[in-house]
Amino acid sequence: MKASFKNNNQIAIILCTYNGAQYLSEQLESIIKQTFSNWTLYIRDDGSTDNTIEIIHNYLLLDNRIIFCEKLEKHIGPQKGFIGMLECVESELYMFCDQDDVWLPTKIQLSVDVYNDIYVKNPCKPIVVHTDVAVVDENLAVLESSHWLSCRLNPDELKNYNYLAICCYTQGNTMLFNNEAKKISFPYSGEFMHDWWISTRVIKSKGIIKSIYIPTLLYRQHSNNVLGFKYGNSNRIFYKILNITNVINDNLEFYKNIRKDNYGSVLKFVWYKIRLLIKRYSKVDKIGIL
Repeated sequence: MKASFKNNNQIAIILCTYNGAQYLSEQLESIIKQTFSNWTLYIRDDGSTDNTIEIIHNYLLLDNRIIFCEKLEKHIGPQKGFIGMLECVESELYMFCDQDDVWLPTKIQLSVDVYNDIYVKNPCKPIVVHTDVAVVDENLAVLESSHWLSCRLNPDELKNYNYLAICCYTQGNTMLFNNEAKKISFPYSGEFMHDWWISTRVIKSKGIIKSIYIPTLLYRQHSNNVLGFKYGNSNRIFYKILNITNVINDNLEFYKNIRKDNYGSVLKFVWYKIRLLIKRYSKVDKIGIL
């Protein structure tokens, strides 16, 4: 698909909405209040039946950097929604945005500064910069001040395809990536989430993924999350023990998908799963675990 929107600002922020009226205004306000201002926000809606559309139209009047892409296919889900919008927009840099988060004021500036330092030495490489998040409840009370710390994740130890494919630490709503990273992400295979697909394409092409060990957004967890996860490290372990059959089946289904991306044998998959567990639970790492 040929790009339909040429972004004249440095960053294209892609936001997909669906019945997000309850929290959307807070998210839009947090973007408008960013210390970095050279962005355009492109919004696509997936067929909302609440007053999401009304909220979007109100903000169109408040800030001319916001563009509502109305005449697009509906009810395609966030996975195809984000990738479809990415394909439609041409920009120097890109970011994804969830409808119910809150961006901290320096989120964009921090990522851009790190990106610029990398780009100076690697002007032709695909580059992804991503950050940690703070997990909050629906009222923004903090559940995890650092998601990576809570999950015992050290992304700098996992900078190869074998780990990234089974543990995608590059969360879409924290990513900033360049047009080179976009180009190698098409054609898109529909089996995978947008953040997983882009990040693994970058790793496979010997591009650069840079992890910033600072939370840059409040990742809201609530009953209507379209995308989310179980918070609390002990909660995850307890959940997996109680639901071991489902966990095994989920992992087998996931392996069937990544096998389509030429991951390798099921023995390799299990081996790297075990190595990942050892890395997460056997030692103190750079973000102060244990």
